[in-house]
Amino acid sequence: MKKIQKISFYIALTVFLSASINIAAPTFLGFGLGTTNFSEQFPSTYHVKGVAGFQVSNTILYDISIGYTAVKAKDNLSGIKMVPVLGAVNYLINPEQSVSSYIGGIAGLNFLSSSYKSPGFTYGAKGGLRFKVDSSLSCFIEAAYLVSEDSETEFQISPFNISVGLTTAFQAKLARVRKNTINKQAPKKREYQIRKDRKRRAKHRRY
Repeated sequence: MKKIQKISFYIALTVFLSASINIAAPTFLGFGLGTTNFSEQFPSTYHVKGVAGFQVSNTILYDISIGYTAVKAKDNLSGIKMVPVLGAVNYLINPEQSVSSYIGGIAGLNFLSSSYKSPGFTYGAKGGLRFKVDSSLSCFIEAAYLVSEDSETEFQISPFNISVGLTTAFQAKLARVRKNTINKQAPKKREYQIRKDRKRRAKHRRY
């Protein structure tokens, strides 16, 4: 278990460090909602979440999500409210297609209600499908299995989430910014090349 926690910690550290470098220019922002299923201790309930994504290559995507879930416990257990703050590293499959898929590893912290030890260390895995509506809008369906635990109190829950939602991308905007930058730089490059050619021709005349 300690080995899994270490691996999950490094996943979270990689995500948050990379996100902090690119925080001014996220690839997309999104919102999702869905169902959360627990073990026999808690009944099924609903959750909502917001997510920001940072695409670092054609197939690798980092994301940070913040969610909220509340559920009443069965028997004599206390109910629970959760605010998971999670980072994930995702591998994109066929990202250029109108329908693509992805798988990812998750790690982070789960802030629990006062009846429980908080925050709880959380890790897990997820997979999903993305459907492109247009160049900047996509919808998704995602399944995620999480384990949230605290070694001091031996408290552990394993929610299974199914989510649907929308994301809005900034690729088109970034592409326009890059194009404008290139267009501004082009006259300077042409002027530099002209001066360079003149110097080369003048040098040849002397010889």
